[in-house]
Amino acid sequence: MTTEEKKEPTVPGSVVDSKKVKEVIPLRGIRRTLATHMHRSLQESAQLSGSSGTDMTEMIKCRETLNSKEKETGIHYTWTDLFIKIAAEALRLVPMMNSSLIDREIIIWDDINIGVALDFEMRDGRRGLIVPVVRNADEKSIADVHNFLEEIKEKGKIGKLMPDDTAGGTFTVTNTGALGGGRGSRTGIATGMASASTPVINQPQVGIWGMGGYSDTPVVVDGQVVVRPVLYHHLTFDHRVLTGADSGMFGGALHRLMLNPGPLLLE
Repeated sequence: MTTEEKKEPTVPGSVVDSKKVKEVIPLRGIRRTLATHMHRSLQESAQLSGSSGTDMTEMIKCRETLNSKEKETGIHYTWTDLFIKIAAEALRLVPMMNSSLIDREIIIWDDINIGVALDFEMRDGRRGLIVPVVRNADEKSIADVHNFLEEIKEKGKIGKLMPDDTAGGTFTVTNTGALGGGRGSRTGIATGMASASTPVINQPQVGIWGMGGYSDTPVVVDGQVVVRPVLYHHLTFDHRVLTGADSGMFGGALHRLMLNPGPLLLE
């Protein structure tokens, strides 16, 4: 077939390269935009990922405390709600991670606007991905963060998202553990393959924090082997802008905040 000939669309039931086609999903709309954006991101930046494991004992207690008030507040907090607040505080402590490389300038942003990768069901019944932006996340209460994300999910379901809902991000958080991939733990949170993936930066940001699930894991505490719920999480950063020291400081801030989240999330 010449380049001038139009390729006939593939249809279910047809055979391509000796394989029978079950379903065909056109690469258009949100899917095409995402595919183009992710490919460009890998081409344009020097991306490097690091992985860590963090004891979630105090984070679990903190979420249980928040959700113990659900009857009064009407809110059942998700892990993503908590992670956004943790990330916002870490960005405040390490502002270099809250930056962008635009032309030949590294711009450190004053606003901490966190994009959140959310999976949702579209009007046609298929799954979609949106990245709404929680503006000034460091200044918002955790209840404000939760309510904003719930509103966004509803708008996404009925196709009412506006450009401003996904614009202006300075950093991104993605929680693949919430999707149920991998093997289950005693908490029902996914682990396994979901915790092994590293996320791709959302340009022109210079960092993205992704987490899988947590599971009971043997660790050494004070010379003794004990079982603790360990979260596996990953930080991808743009090595054109950030050094290993920068990413190490940010990763350290995330780790410390998750080990002692009460002052940030409960006060």
